[in-house]
Amino acid sequence: MIWLFFAVFLYAYNFYVPEKYKGVLPENFKILKYKSLKDINFTNSLVLVSSDYLPFILKNNLKILTPVGVKKEYILSNIDSLSKIKTIANVDLPVKILLDKVNGNYKEVNATYEDFKSKKIDAIVVEKKPKNEDFYDFYLPNYGIVFTKYLIIYKNEIPNLKSINMHFEKIFDFKFKPVYLSLILTGYYIDRKVEFSKVLFENYYVQKEAEEKLRVAVTPNWPPFDIYVNDQLSGIGVDFFKLIAKKAGLNYRFIIVNYWPDVLKMIKEKEADITPNTSETQDRKKYALFSKPYYSFPLGIVCNSNAHINSFREIKKIAVGKDFTAEKLMKKYYPNLQYIEVKNVKEALELAAKSKDVCAVDMLPVILWNIQKLSLYNLTLVHKTSFKFNLQIMIRKDRPDLLKKINKAIDSLSPEEKSKIVNKYIGGVLKEENSNNSLVFIFVSIIILVILALIILKYRKSSMTDELTGILNRRGVIKEAKKISVESTLLFFDIDHFKKINDTYGHEFGDYVLKEISKLIKNSIRNSDVFGRWGGEEFVLILRGTKYKDGLKVAEKIRKIVENYDFNGIKVTISIGEAPFRGDLQNAVEKADKALYEAKENGRNQVKGIE
Repeated sequence: MIWLFFAVFLYAYNFYVPEKYKGVLPENFKILKYKSLKDINFTNSLVLVSSDYLPFILKNNLKILTPVGVKKEYILSNIDSLSKIKTIANVDLPVKILLDKVNGNYKEVNATYEDFKSKKIDAIVVEKKPKNEDFYDFYLPNYGIVFTKYLIIYKNEIPNLKSINMHFEKIFDFKFKPVYLSLILTGYYIDRKVEFSKVLFENYYVQKEAEEKLRVAVTPNWPPFDIYVNDQLSGIGVDFFKLIAKKAGLNYRFIIVNYWPDVLKMIKEKEADITPNTSETQDRKKYALFSKPYYSFPLGIVCNSNAHINSFREIKKIAVGKDFTAEKLMKKYYPNLQYIEVKNVKEALELAAKSKDVCAVDMLPVILWNIQKLSLYNLTLVHKTSFKFNLQIMIRKDRPDLLKKINKAIDSLSPEEKSKIVNKYIGGVLKEENSNNSLVFIFVSIIILVILALIILKYRKSSMTDELTGILNRRGVIKEAKKISVESTLLFFDIDHFKKINDTYGHEFGDYVLKEISKLIKNSIRNSDVFGRWGGEEFVLILRGTKYKDGLKVAEKIRKIVENYDFNGIKVTISIGEAPFRGDLQNAVEKADKALYEAKENGRNQVKGIE
């Protein structure tokens, strides 16, 4: 009788759905199809709408009962940059929000996927990315654009909404966090302040999710980054995460895991949301997102002093933690060494201390800390890597909302806050006494402090420098451009068919090309010129005090230098756009970008300018 009453109770409500909707529908409602929201009588009615109606919902003070599903969209493009797209099909609200931010000069068109494949249009929006197709793809969630597929809305207060929601829970896929993000993005897009309490029905599902704590997986056996101090979980990495979480307003709890591969498995299977001390690798990017680096250290390789290994070239075997970032980095840069996988750093160091042909590797502070703690003073530092271990926060793949908050918090970290955390733990080592090995201990401590001092001193410079190429990054270019008071010329250029280079020869070769081109151009320009990597394969060069016509000559010279250079037997070319620079960097870049687009359209490997 109760269920019969509930069914009759639900049948008192209309449930409107779009004519083309083919998904699951709730039973015991009056199901009505509609073409336009103008056709709907909202009295005792619930309406299923696409998230494209969010501006309409906000402007007409409608309320959202619950979301349905999540949009997973790709922009497929024949052009390598969103900012260069001129024509695009299947545009919806999330795509408009993204493109209006990065491209103010695109046109929406009616076209098919076949039109896109035949390159009649630049781009098309799809929900599923086709396999084995040669095009560029841009996944919207990677840009922080996350929307629900549909929303169930209502206008006037309806009795027993909580009971209706219980009924809906069994039918629809509830994802509340994308609702908040999509409301924020839409409010920004239409320049309207969004008050969640007035838009969202405050049901217990939302409350439950809001109170849920993020699960942060940590292995407390990686000092000085993850470690127990006085029965409290601490360490450089843990303290960095606590500070970042506080700035980002995150509610979390730590989960203690003893074995690092288990942490990766938990992130992959969504049993944990975050792990704070790791670094991005290609295999991990398949199932996780990564924050900006919040600190970086080189790796250190130590060997038994009795083995008489005096240089890196003499090393043949290295012990390293299984699936550790150190292992990934070493295999990437030194694939020909023999690697012995162990459970943790302690095992690696103990193996190296007992052996005359096996060395050990990990992040330098970790190595030095453990040598002192384990009293393994027969180990000696043989090599410090030129590449760095970037400390990043790993986040499960379906939480781009967290990535945005965490990156914003990382950007707000000051050099003083960073050095305070690092010195707290490195300084702690110095306070411990070891009468039997005091000289060795002092030596080890000095090495740590010297390295940290150099890192801290270089922090401000590195924030303006591109890590891969060593030239200025976008922030550095913007800063230096402000210092130029004379009329100059700006060159904006990128590498032709760079995606194909990466796909054909691998990302390591792509990195090699970026570094070589940076060296070639840096050696071909004056010290007074401003040269930097704008992003990806795009570069900016400001020729200080150079007139437009003379700039064309310089651009052509640079183009030929690259064209004639031997990139290990592979031909690489660049296309260049030129524009005058009169103090307005954004305006000059936009003009030069249009000229670059013209160079691309005319066949690439050439210079075009807009005066």
